[in-house]
Amino acid sequence: MCDVAEARILDELFPEARGIFSVKPLVGHCQSAAAAIEILATIYAFQTGYIPAPPQVAPGHPKL
Repeated sequence: MCDVAEARILDELFPEARGIFSVKPLVGHCQSAAAAIEILATIYAFQTGYIPAPPQVAPGHPKL
């Protein structure tokens, strides 16, 4: 159900966006540390130009 809700939000808020990703499959469920890990991943991507997106392993929403 969450995937359907997230896809709907992407369609409504970012209709032209492509390549949206999450680092959650790479770091797992970190509970309270999740925000800090995602901030570090964003800083890393900004500083290096490398986007740490996980590989696509199953069909999903075309924007993902």
